[in-house]
Amino acid sequence: MKKKFIAMLVASLMLVGVFAFVGCDKKAEADFVVDVFVYADSDEYGFDLSRTIEGMIKTEYKDISVEVNHHDANWDGATQTRQIDDALTRGTDLLVVALQEYTSAESVAKKAKDNGINVIFFVREPYDNASFNGLTGNDNAIFVGLENEDGGNQQGEQIFEALTSEGSQYKVQDGTEENPTYVNYLMFRGNVGNPAADARSANSVAKANQLLADRNIVLQKYDTDSEVDVAWFDGAVKEWLADKTDYEYASATSGNDGKVNLIIGNSDALTIGAIDTLADKGVNTGDSNQKTSIPMFGFDASKFGKEYIKNGRMTATLIGEYDYFASTVLQVVKNSKDGLIGQALASTGMSDLSTALGKKIDVKAAEHIVNVFYDKYVQA
Repeated sequence: MKKKFIAMLVASLMLVGVFAFVGCDKKAEADFVVDVFVYADSDEYGFDLSRTIEGMIKTEYKDISVEVNHHDANWDGATQTRQIDDALTRGTDLLVVALQEYTSAESVAKKAKDNGINVIFFVREPYDNASFNGLTGNDNAIFVGLENEDGGNQQGEQIFEALTSEGSQYKVQDGTEENPTYVNYLMFRGNVGNPAADARSANSVAKANQLLADRNIVLQKYDTDSEVDVAWFDGAVKEWLADKTDYEYASATSGNDGKVNLIIGNSDALTIGAIDTLADKGVNTGDSNQKTSIPMFGFDASKFGKEYIKNGRMTATLIGEYDYFASTVLQVVKNSKDGLIGQALASTGMSDLSTALGKKIDVKAAEHIVNVFYDKYVQA
């Protein structure tokens, strides 16, 4: 009886060992493991782009055993940190990260380096503090995306074009040095301290005013509170605007009228929040109830933003075209798979890819940045 018990115990321990071995090293099941992290699947752009990237990786490595894992942080930095730690513990060959917390970039890069792997940040530009200048101290880290300042500049160019182009319904009369034409704007932005929000907000207006200077046209704030009190969701915009019952709205064709002439949003959602609220005043309704129309600018080209533009309710937005963006990320994935680090990780293959796509790719290899550019999406 004792011998039988010992035999059963040994067999049980061997069985446990087999299952433990099978379960402890999931990475061993695939030749190439990539973990993709997104700040929130509920964000249309981030979700769709991440899925496009994942699909391209699977297609590129279809002839080997490839495993691509998708992680949704659901707008929570602690969740994303835990997901990254778990992936590193389990075993992975590459991290592809759309950051929830900009300030976690340096920590993520260090963790990846300590594990002997690379990290590709995408969509959201890595940001930590004044002493963390980009990714130059981390040869294993790279950013692929539109730099925050460039996003603001492109939005500023759209504003300039809407106010000056021949045939534009919002074309503004040029001013003079003695009597400039002032265009009053409201800015709905993300939280102060958010690097994307700060850069988009400052650069969009600065770029527009730079381009408008020769025409003596000046964008000026109508209400400074709109820049600091409104957070990243459309409901806050609606509540804020609903209280401004004395505000009047009119296109700035001549300017200097003391009314709100133009609205800028850091995202399509913010701008749409303004459009929906102002419909009760007959502003930008896009139908027979419309009393006046003013230029309104969004960012990210969401499906709702595109619909509002199609219906003549929003003027313009910016879109990071999925295949262009994802193909650029894929090139860096391939470079990483080939064992490249540092400047080679950023630069290898990019010139040929730019030619093949017919798109501009600005490689700042020394800064570990591959800059892709957004396309303008405007009213037809």
